[in-house]
Amino acid sequence: MKQLNNKYKQQLQPLKLTNHITPQFKLNPYQNSYSPMTQRKPLFSLHEKTSNRSVKKQMNRSPLITQKNTLQIEKCGLDQNFEYILKFAVRTRQGMQIGNPNKQNQDSFIVFPNIADKSYMHFFFVCDGHGIYGHHISNFLKQQFPIYITKFKNQLENNPYATIYIIFNQVIKALNQSTIDQQYSGSTVVGLFMLHNKIYCPNLGDSRVVMLSRTNKWFLKNLSRDHKPDCQDEAERIINHGGRIDPYKDQNGQVCGPLRVWNNGNVPGLAMTRSIGDQIAKSVGVIEKPEIFNFVLEKMDRVILLGSDGVFEFLSQQDILDSVTPHVDRMDVESACNHLLEMAHISWVQRSNKVIDDITFILIFMQY
Repeated sequence: MKQLNNKYKQQLQPLKLTNHITPQFKLNPYQNSYSPMTQRKPLFSLHEKTSNRSVKKQMNRSPLITQKNTLQIEKCGLDQNFEYILKFAVRTRQGMQIGNPNKQNQDSFIVFPNIADKSYMHFFFVCDGHGIYGHHISNFLKQQFPIYITKFKNQLENNPYATIYIIFNQVIKALNQSTIDQQYSGSTVVGLFMLHNKIYCPNLGDSRVVMLSRTNKWFLKNLSRDHKPDCQDEAERIINHGGRIDPYKDQNGQVCGPLRVWNNGNVPGLAMTRSIGDQIAKSVGVIEKPEIFNFVLEKMDRVILLGSDGVFEFLSQQDILDSVTPHVDRMDVESACNHLLEMAHISWVQRSNKVIDDITFILIFMQY
């Protein structure tokens, strides 16, 4: 546990832990050997490799999905005999903003284990709303994703990659038909779909999913990519659609904060390049197409963490490892969640004097 700076010791209040759950279901362990420690790349991803000339043409179009290449993607590495114990818990904590005493928690989460009563198929999401109506959008997503996962559950099992796109498109369509104002409000979405030993990670925005693995020592790897204006391919798309990428500047011209996306009217100042909602930002190349990575689980993979950017803003990889790994062998996911939530909150208190972001995460332990 990190030690607090002395001036903050008296300011912290006891943690209020809300919306936490701890389901557990057990499968028969199986025998497998450890693989050598490697920083594995995704088996397949939607990471577009585009030239300047092709960025605009491809922006509004998903990659072509044919029966042949889809089947190859789905079969690659899939092991239907893969079995493990899975245990997870959730934490969410409202942030703080000076001048806004009525600030709402704009994060939401979705846990959908045992889809169609199948113990090998699970979906998890974390959504981080932003803007005046961001909490309405993230809560709408929380309601709608389970509906379409249930509707397309058979296709999801047989063809996850294409079906995840269908589910996202249906949820976005439902949002566009709602009465929620999306002009300057939106939400990130990061997901984790588990099917036997394969995991698919769809992502829009700067929420994140990471994996903690162990061979001779613990290490952490990202399973998603943040969609920020400082990503070269993302920036090219924005610029090719007439957008501008600059940080916010105060009245004295001083730079404040991260790079943001702007149009000619000096709005919206969005700090990400993909999101759901944010209709004004869509006119300058911000898109609502998820980027999907997929991986094959191995016995060295013990923990998966999905979280809003409030979790990762000031925590290093080592901070996360120190908070979580002491609890893994006991499968004590509740204690790990409490420790991680406190670490994330403390990191905001120590480094930000005007705002503390909402903090929401799902922590998943796996035992083989």
